[in-house]
Amino acid sequence: MAHSDYIQYGGDLMVFVNDQPIAFSTSAKLSVSVNTRELTSKDSANWTEKKTGRYTWNASTDALYNMSTTGTTQSVNDLYAIFTGGTSTTIKFASKSGTSPSWTAGTSVKYFSGTAYITAFDFNASDGETASYSVTFDGTGELTLV
Repeated sequence: MAHSDYIQYGGDLMVFVNDQPIAFSTSAKLSVSVNTRELTSKDSANWTEKKTGRYTWNASTDALYNMSTTGTTQSVNDLYAIFTGGTSTTIKFASKSGTSPSWTAGTSVKYFSGTAYITAFDFNASDGETASYSVTFDGTGELTLV
C-alpha cells in the first residue's frame, strides 16, 4: 500500500512567476508531453511503429481578478506587463510554504522549473460572481525537476 504521507495536497501547489506566487490563485496546471514520429515500414506488418521526439510543456493557472499585489505576489498588472513585453519569465510549479504563499529552495520537496512565455489571458466577469482570469504559459527549453 502507498504511504499516504507523500501524497501532495492540490491546494498547496501553485505556479510561481519569477519566484513570486500569482495572487489569489484558485488552480494550477502543468502539462508535459513528447512528440512522436512514425517509423512504420513494410517490415512493420500491420502495426504502426513510433519513436519519441521532442518534449514540450506548458502551464496555466486561474486566479481571482486583482489589479494590485498583496505583499510579494504577481497581480494582473504584473503578468500583463510580462505578456505585452514579449519577454520570457521563469516559472516554477511548486508547493507553497506557510500561509503567505512562497516557495522554499533546498527543501526535500521537489518542484518543476523552466522558462516560459505568457501566451494567453482569459478574463471572466460573470454577473453576480467574483471576477477571475486564466493565464497560459508556453515553455521554451527544458523543464527540470529540481
